[in-house]
Amino acid sequence: MKKQAYKKWILFFLSTVLLLSCSEDYLKNPQNGNTKNPTTENYNDALLSVSYTMTTSRDYDTGSTKIAGLNLALLNPSSEKQEITMALFEDGQMDIIIEEKSFTEKTNVQHQILPDPFPKIVKTVITGNTIKFYDVSGKLLNTENIPIPNHSELVKTIKEIGSKSSPEKINEVITSMQGHQLIGNLEEFIKDLEDNILLQKSSSGSPITIIEQGENYVTLRMPLNNIEQAMNQESVLLIDKTLNKIVGTRIYDQNNQLLQSTFFGYNTGEVKSLNAIKTTQKLQLPSGDEVDMISYSKIDDMQFNLNL
Repeated sequence: MKKQAYKKWILFFLSTVLLLSCSEDYLKNPQNGNTKNPTTENYNDALLSVSYTMTTSRDYDTGSTKIAGLNLALLNPSSEKQEITMALFEDGQMDIIIEEKSFTEKTNVQHQILPDPFPKIVKTVITGNTIKFYDVSGKLLNTENIPIPNHSELVKTIKEIGSKSSPEKINEVITSMQGHQLIGNLEEFIKDLEDNILLQKSSSGSPITIIEQGENYVTLRMPLNNIEQAMNQESVLLIDKTLNKIVGTRIYDQNNQLLQSTFFGYNTGEVKSLNAIKTTQKLQLPSGDEVDMISYSKIDDMQFNLNL
């Protein structure tokens, strides 16, 4: 169950977190992270690498659903700390390592916890279109295929700017990654949508539409096959016009059923970098009952390496 949640989370994670966290003011501030040394030695040749720690508390909301005892025992509140490293290479491939770190905080539960018959996943490695799960001893538990979008156009943009621009201009380009062809220039993008210029955003021909627009926020609906053609879900994006950042998303399946809601929080000072995520995700139990899994994540120690 946790592995499937990982896969769904990673697909959404790829299209948001790296792009949301790369901000010009963050990179320019020397007190925010180390811009020289990548966290993972194998990523020395990466064009761009990002690493950070994420502390997550997870709980479950059963609503009015009556859950049988054995299924209820699966819904144990938990807390964990992970170190996440992402690397973007010149061929457009993005690799990710998610590694669980020791965390002493315990969660008090009011029922007996059943022993877990499955080995605990402590490390997840994504390379190309392959995801691998490892236990605490480094033993490979499972390997699966996962559709990962290629970012070759993003690489091309970074390298073109890097060949003829100052570090300040390069940082400006990294800032434009925050929406990855969604909010590079928000005002112009919205105007193009209103003028029906962007009815075909990708080869799939799926339109991006404005649902609602106010003075401070705009809500867009975007088929996720604009990111990866194999995906048939749709995402609703809530964008803060003042921050020029995505502050919330919802993902719907092809039957328009809500699968996941995510809200993003940012530092309020001069450096408005991503620092918190709240996710509510539908989870199906072995009994067939559905519950909401709610995760609260805090992001710290973000570090960047740009290798041009």
